[in-house]
Amino acid sequence: MTFDHLVRQVREGRLWTRGTPRVAIIGAGISGLAAYRAMLSEGILPIVLEQCHEAGGVWSILPHFTTYDGLIQNTSARQMALDGLAVPRPRHGDHFSREEYASYVHAYSESIYSRTRIFKGCKVQSIAREPDGATLAVRRFRSPQSELVAFEVDHVIYAGGSLHTPYLDPIPGIEKFRGLRVHSTDLGAFPSHGENMESHISLHSWPEYEYAAIDIFTCGRSDPHVALDYLRNALRPSRVEVHELLRGISPTGNASLKTGAIKTEHSPLTGA
Repeated sequence: MTFDHLVRQVREGRLWTRGTPRVAIIGAGISGLAAYRAMLSEGILPIVLEQCHEAGGVWSILPHFTTYDGLIQNTSARQMALDGLAVPRPRHGDHFSREEYASYVHAYSESIYSRTRIFKGCKVQSIAREPDGATLAVRRFRSPQSELVAFEVDHVIYAGGSLHTPYLDPIPGIEKFRGLRVHSTDLGAFPSHGENMESHISLHSWPEYEYAAIDIFTCGRSDPHVALDYLRNALRPSRVEVHELLRGISPTGNASLKTGAIKTEHSPLTGA
């Protein structure tokens, strides 16, 4: 159902069944669907408000910024099963790919769709506490100029999670950074297959351990040591460990792979 269906049912007084608790679940992801099943087992038929146009949340069949196309789960398929729907056999041993699990969650939401009221494309604008419950104000998703529809509920279950908005850490001094700061959501989906790329640098950091792993990939006449020197001076680490891997095509046309010696440097800037 859509936002228009919600508006029509509110105006016609058909949103709730008389004599039953009025329960609204915000979010139709894994938690929202599980909450629905729990309510149903107690004889309660809630409504579900989902801002996107598909149920599933992170595991929706629609692209989501927290999952990428080539993702393989590290949790077994049995542990990812949803109540009431048998899990299919994964193609990757005992672990689902993103595509497989998203399809499974979609099938699950469709299997309960006729018995529940999932209103998609509905953004909850506000929740106002009332003496006997709360008043919800709902707007059409991504349409700030659309009308608001408000209605009262007895109980609200928030199952929207914390992954609906990309988060950027407040980095001290970022206002002085002259480069381009991007979030992984700005880069699009990661491919499950290799792509030809020019020289580039990737950095993975663990601030809580004061550790960073940097990969410098170069081709042609690019010298990775120039980038290494720049990063060493910019980051001023207390310890640097370098693993060098030489690969490419030799002048004779043969592929070559050579591992250089591991080099460890200890800087006098210990503790920096």
